[in-house]
Amino acid sequence: MWEKLRTLDDVTIKQGLKPFLNVYEIEAVLKRRQKLVAYFQSEVIRGADAFTEVALGFQEFEQAMIRKLLKELQGLSVSGLAPPREPG
Repeated sequence: MWEKLRTLDDVTIKQGLKPFLNVYEIEAVLKRRQKLVAYFQSEVIRGADAFTEVALGFQEFEQAMIRKLLKELQGLSVSGLAPPREPG
């Protein structure tokens, strides 16, 4: 999902952020985008199965969290039945 953030053009990002940030804040986000991606990849995402979901703007946040939760639960084994024990 970081590839999505890395490859989006500035116009698309500006449109997604425009309802939430002013022009100066959007420009700051664009300037720091690559640094943010590199930071998350090197410092935040840990573990063999670690991953992130990117949400560009508030409208995408709910769907990103649903995707992340579903992916996490797919690999989770909560419980299972053990075979019956032999008497004795």
